Amino acid sequence: MGVKTEEGIQEVSRVGIQGRLHTGAAAVQPADPVEEVMAVPEFPQPMYEPLRDLGQDWLFPGLDKVPANSICLLETNQPFVEAYMLGLSHEMSRELLWNEYLTDRRGTYFRQFWDVRGYIPPPNLTLDPEKLKDINPIHVWQRNQELGVNSSRQLPSGGKQLVLLIRGDLLRRYPNTVIYAVRAGATTDGKRSLGTEESHPIFRGTLKPDVTFFGFDLVESQVRGTTGPGGDPGWFFVFQEQPAEPRFGLDLPSSYGGTAASWNDLSWGHLA
Repeated sequence: MGVKTEEGIQEVSRVGIQGRLHTGAAAVQPADPVEEVMAVPEFPQPMYEPLRDLGQDWLFPGLDKVPANSICLLETNQPFVEAYMLGLSHEMSRELLWNEYLTDRRGTYFRQFWDVRGYIPPPNLTLDPEKLKDINPIHVWQRNQELGVNSSRQLPSGGKQLVLLIRGDLLRRYPNTVIYAVRAGATTDGKRSLGTEESHPIFRGTLKPDVTFFGFDLVESQVRGTTGPGGDPGWFFVFQEQPAEPRFGLDLPSSYGGTAASWNDLSWGHLA
C-alpha cells in the first residue's frame, strides 16, 4: 500500500470537487483555483439621487447662483463620480460583512451614477447596457491609473461631458418637451441653420423645485464650433414640442422680426 502525501490528498480532493461543479461561461475563473468566488449583488439604481437628497450642493455646487428661467452649460466631473462610487461599494462591502454575507469584499455593488433611462442610441446601433455604466468593475481598475479613466462609457478626452441645465417654469408646464442637440449647418449667407445629425441625451435628472439637467456625449469645443472658412458651425440645442400636446404658448409666425405691439400679439416670428 502506498502512502499518500498531504499534497496528494489535496490534489485528489480538488479534482473530485471540480468534477462535480458545472459553471456557466460567465462564471468567475480566478487564477488561483481555491480563491474565493466573487459573487455579489449589483444595484441598478442611479446613485446621483441619494447624493442629491443628501444635499444639492454635493451634486451642483453654486446651484443657488443660477437665476430662475435660465439655461446654462456645465461639465461632468468623472474623478468625483468614481471616488463616490468607490466609497459606496466599500461601505456596502463592510455592511454585508457585518451581516455575514459571504463575499470577498472586492465586489462592485453600484456602477450607475447618472440616470440613463430613456437614452436613445444613434441610428443603426444596438443598445448595450454595459456601455452605459458610469464605472467599470472596481477589481479591474489599474493601480497605476488615476481616477477619471475607469468609465464603461466612451468618454471624450478629459472625461468631461456637457450638461445642459434648465431652471424655470418651462419644463414644469411642459414636462414632456423633447430636448436634444442638432449639428448646425452653414448657409450661403454665412448664417447657421439646423442640420440633420442629432445627439440625444445620455442621461437626465431633476433637482427640486425647478431644475432639470441633460447630459450629452459632447464637449464644449464641439458645441461652440470654429469660425472662418471651412470651420465647424457647432451644435444647437433644440426644445421640441410634443406633437399631440399643447404648444409652448406663442402664436405661429406670419412674418419675422419687428416688435410686438402687446404680449397678446407675440409670435415665434418676433423671436427670429
